[in-house]
Amino acid sequence: MTPDPDHYAPPERDDEEPAEEWVACERCDGRGYCLDRHDERRDCPVCGGDGELPADYDVPQRWEL
Repeated sequence: MTPDPDHYAPPERDDEEPAEEWVACERCDGRGYCLDRHDERRDCPVCGGDGELPADYDVPQRWEL
């Protein structure tokens, strides 16, 4: 018996590129600081430490289907 194609999802492949997600700042903890590997707080290089992105920063968009 063959599986119903409507209920079958192929396994994810490791070689596929990950989908870009909408992010305010990839490393910011939400309070204007980034956490490094040792959990020390550093000023965020993207938002400048204030949690706000620069106006000319190109934020990746996430499409919802």
